[in-house]
Amino acid sequence: GTASKQTGALRTIQLNANKGQIYCDVSQELYDDGLGFAGQLERALKTSVGYGLEAAFTNGTGVGQCLGLVNDSTIQTITKQVGAAEDTIQFESITEMYARMYPAGRSKAVWLCNDTCLPALLTQLNISIGTSGSWVNVFDTSSNGKFSLLGRPVLFTPHLPVLGDANDILFVDLSQYAIGLRKEMRIERSQIPMWTTDQ
Repeated sequence: GTASKQTGALRTIQLNANKGQIYCDVSQELYDDGLGFAGQLERALKTSVGYGLEAAFTNGTGVGQCLGLVNDSTIQTITKQVGAAEDTIQFESITEMYARMYPAGRSKAVWLCNDTCLPALLTQLNISIGTSGSWVNVFDTSSNGKFSLLGRPVLFTPHLPVLGDANDILFVDLSQYAIGLRKEMRIERSQIPMWTTDQ
């Protein structure tokens, strides 16, 4: 038979570079004589940069920085269940979030939440199975310290609001979030003037 002609849908994505940098002052003596200080400082700076990038990827406004997950125009908000107590997590809300994820994204999506959600996830997410049974916990913990909810990984971040505030839990397919790094992170040491402004 004859194949039917299809026209592919394309769209253009434009990535704009925004500079991110940190610096700290260190005396020459400390740098030279501190036991392993150079390596410790480099690890601390890399950790700080990673923390800042995660904050921007989560809460960035898109003005002079990347657009974060919580400020994306496609975010969908689940309304709290009628009669639900404050600062609780309802299983019905979790299942609604899961159901709203587009089908191809469910196998790739992850749950993101603030650490303040952990006690509620451990104690409130269970399903009663009647008077003759106990309950089924839908929030799983494994022996390696990893968590999952409805079969998808749960990642904790301090960059989301505390339990009970809007966006305290997100269910996201991060493969749909584009990040372009113009240059890899680099650590530099200098004494020249204007160095702190990268000139």
